[in-house]
Amino acid sequence: VSQSRYSTKYTKKGNGVEEDSITTLTLFTGKMLYKNEERLTNDYFTGLPDIYIGESITKAKFIFDIKSSWNMETFLSNLKDDLNKDYYGQLQGYFDLTGASEGAIAYILSNTPDSILEGEKYRVLKNLDVVSEESPEAQRALAQLYLNHQFDDLDVSERVLLFPVKRDDEYIEKAKQKVLKAREYLQQIEPKYLRTLRL
Repeated sequence: VSQSRYSTKYTKKGNGVEEDSITTLTLFTGKMLYKNEERLTNDYFTGLPDIYIGESITKAKFIFDIKSSWNMETFLSNLKDDLNKDYYGQLQGYFDLTGASEGAIAYILSNTPDSILEGEKYRVLKNLDVVSEESPEAQRALAQLYLNHQFDDLDVSERVLLFPVKRDDEYIEKAKQKVLKAREYLQQIEPKYLRTLRL
């Protein structure tokens, strides 16, 4: 199945600004970061870590996973919450795959690409149902849109939000046991599923 069938404006932005987000994170940390292109798989997990520090991805000391925020609102919404539990689990899986003992989820503010921003501009104007985009109401709405999606005026320190995570071997072991139980369950239901297909 083509991956593009499941693409949304959020995933399009994430993919489109990946290099910009990596550059922002590099400037923020002041460290030599390496982009990973290799999908890793072991007996329990599979994944594609974004960035690493270390000799190689399989000998990483530190793992970053980048989450390019959709806009300023979604970026700031992370300030009031603890780290998303799914993202915590994602990094634990990456630790098991790479051998790293530390990492971080990095929320990054990158400018929304023009192609996506034009679509948002059209949506805003359509919802306002204005005669012209030169109208004061439209101008205010578009100014707010650009403030929410363009961040060149912000310092790098204001465009990165890090959630540090340390390796949790107990969590990893529990996750592996859940994988084994899930496989057992799938083996149990497979004969029933195959019988259904033959009906």
